[in-house]
Amino acid sequence: MPFLINAPIDCGLQPKGELIAKWGDGSGQRCRINYQLPEQAEKDAPFMRASATCRAVLDKPQIAQN
Repeated sequence: MPFLINAPIDCGLQPKGELIAKWGDGSGQRCRINYQLPEQAEKDAPFMRASATCRAVLDKPQIAQN
């Protein structure tokens, strides 16, 4: 899933790292984003912009107990 990161220049976000996006509590309702912000913001821009792929985070399957 494509993901666009708009980070204020002074927000404290590391230049490179990992984010988790979560929109529910179930399996498949969150994804992991490995990102790298550009070294410099566009001239006079208040935000740094980067695109990344959000990869689904799935819970481990449950094993049925007899």
